[in-house]
Amino acid sequence: GLLWPDADEGRARDNLRLTLHRLRKHLGVAADGWLVVDRQHLGVRRDKECLTVDVHELLSGELEVEAVGPLADIVPKGCPEYSAWWTMWAERVRATAITQLRDAGGEALAAGDPGRAAPLGRRLLASDDLAEAGHELSVRASLATGNRDEARRLVARCTTLFRERLGVEPPVAITAL
Repeated sequence: GLLWPDADEGRARDNLRLTLHRLRKHLGVAADGWLVVDRQHLGVRRDKECLTVDVHELLSGELEVEAVGPLADIVPKGCPEYSAWWTMWAERVRATAITQLRDAGGEALAAGDPGRAAPLGRRLLASDDLAEAGHELSVRASLATGNRDEARRLVARCTTLFRERLGVEPPVAITAL
């Protein structure tokens, strides 16, 4: 009943059986390599020959954040069992994405390419408008292009956000720029 919370156990089992049948039919012989099913368990064999998962590749550093689509809220309603699991994975992916964007932005600035760094800072702020790394990267990119007015505007926006939403001053690493 976890995947079909509105169905009784018998109907949920029938739904699962039908879904697995359709999946096997659609995948053909490929399903035999990675789909693992018995009367008590359902799983996938995750290895490079059978199945790759973009989130795992992102977390291992094999894939850049741009290649992974946004994590949608796909936790089935009425399934609190999945909520904690999903929240943990979503947070791991978010933290990895923030680290990758911050690092790529820093590398772009170090290479003298603020035009590449600025959109990375904006992406960081789009995912979390309180991300210190996004504010710092955006301000540094503006300064690197000589746009001091934009840098001051960004620092002022950051200051306002931190004061209003968190009740604290923004980090010195941002305001000192």
